[in-house]
Amino acid sequence: MKKRFTTLSRYVRSPLKAVAMAWLAFQTVQVTLAATLPVYVFASFTGDTANDMKLRIYTSADATNFTLYADTGYGGPPGCSLRDPSIMKHTDGRYYVVFTSPPYNQPYANQNFVGLAWSTNLQTWNTIPSIYTTNIPGVKLSWAPEWVVDGSGIPKFTVNCSSASSDLRPYLYMATNSDLTGWSGPVDIGIGSMYLDTQVLKMGNTWHCFTKSNLLQHATAPAITGPWTWLPDRADWANMEGPCAVQVSNGSWMMYVDPMYDVAQYMTSLDLTNWSSPFYLPGPGTILKHGTVIRDDAFNLPPVGLRPAIAIRP
Repeated sequence: MKKRFTTLSRYVRSPLKAVAMAWLAFQTVQVTLAATLPVYVFASFTGDTANDMKLRIYTSADATNFTLYADTGYGGPPGCSLRDPSIMKHTDGRYYVVFTSPPYNQPYANQNFVGLAWSTNLQTWNTIPSIYTTNIPGVKLSWAPEWVVDGSGIPKFTVNCSSASSDLRPYLYMATNSDLTGWSGPVDIGIGSMYLDTQVLKMGNTWHCFTKSNLLQHATAPAITGPWTWLPDRADWANMEGPCAVQVSNGSWMMYVDPMYDVAQYMTSLDLTNWSSPFYLPGPGTILKHGTVIRDDAFNLPPVGLRPAIAIRP
C-alpha cells in the first residue's frame, strides 16, 4: 500500500509541479517587464480600407523598435471607422484613445464628432459617448484629435475642425468630470486656419505647438491660447504630418511623423526646439499611420496571451 501511495503521489505531483513552474515563469516575466520600464506605447492604424481603420497597439523598450502588442479589431462606435488615434494613460490607470471617427469605410467623409474609448489591457476597448463638435457653427470636418500634454491631470485635447473645406483650425476641449463624459469647449487656440494634425504640449512655462500646413511647423506661446510665435521653417519638414513628440527616459525628446509620400519617421531633440534630421522608423514603420506614442512608466501588462497560472502547493 505504501508503494502504491508513493507512485500515485509522484503522478499527482507532476502536474502540480508544472503549474507551479508556470506560475514562477509568469512572475519572472513580470519582473523582467519591471526591469525594462518604461515601456513606450504606440497607438496607430494602418491605412484607408475598412480593415486598416482599426486600432493597433505597438510597444517598445527604447522608443524606436516597436512590435505589435495588440491588433485590437476596435473600429470605433457602431457604423464607424477609426483613424488618427491619440492615446493617454489617465490618473485612474486606464488607457484612453480619442480618434477621428468617420463613417464605416469612408475615411474622408464629413464628421461632426470625435470618438472616445478606454481600456485597462490595451486589447479590449470600451466606447464612451462621442464628443460632438456641433457647437462650432457649420462644422463639417472633425479630424485628428490629440491629447494635450501638460502634466495637469485634467484631460484635454485639440481637434482640427472646419466649417468649410479650407478653414481647418485647432480647437480645445477639456474634461469637466472624472469619467470623461462631460466636456467644455470649443476654444480656438489662436493658431489660425489651414492647419491640421496639431499636437500641443507644455514644457516648463512654455507651450509648444506642432502642426501641419504645407509643411510641419513649430510655434511657442506663454499660454495654450497664444499668442503664438512661429519658429523658422525647415525644408526637410515639407509634407510631414501627424507629429507626436514624447520625452524619453534620458530627458531628450523624440518626435514621430507620418510623411505624406513616405513611411513613418522620427527625429530627436535635446530641448524640444532643435531637431535632428528625420530617420526611418524600423520594424512596422512601413505601415503605421498617424498615431500617438506615450511613455508608460508604470506598464504592468503581461505579454499578450499569457495568463497567470494558479499556484497549488504540492
